[in-house]
Amino acid sequence: MASRKICIPKGFSLIEIVIVTGLLVALASLGLMMGMSDYRAYSFRSSRDLVVNAFERARAQAVSNECFGTCAGGVPHGVHLTQSAGGYVQTAVIFQGATYDPTDAFNTSIEIANTSAHLQASSAGDVFFKPLSGDASASTSIMLSDGVASSTITVKEEGQIVWTN
Repeated sequence: MASRKICIPKGFSLIEIVIVTGLLVALASLGLMMGMSDYRAYSFRSSRDLVVNAFERARAQAVSNECFGTCAGGVPHGVHLTQSAGGYVQTAVIFQGATYDPTDAFNTSIEIANTSAHLQASSAGDVFFKPLSGDASASTSIMLSDGVASSTITVKEEGQIVWTN
């Protein structure tokens, strides 16, 4: 009697490889979409925090009665938000004095614009903080939005700066 060999196939068939590859591609695309939304949210919060930081720095300079250049005594410090033609916040400028002077060499400019979060402020205008007390010139609310997320930064008359996530 002749012995017969039993042939057992080794390896994977083409259909098995295609199915597994398809599942891996689907999982990778889901992970990429989730990662991109997290990145956009992080980028928006980072830009919002830069605006809040500008207000906090201006208030700290007013409270500590800092005077740059040839000013005498305490001067108010403030924040001026520069916007593009579309209303997008580009920079927050920390300045000293009763009015914003774009030619003042002591202005501190903080770049806000980045590639993934265009912040649109609903109200523009300068916010001043009085020397020593840090009180604001008026209560002001600024709504920032990038089309998906939004945040409101409020500067109260007593100088308190609050924001929403």
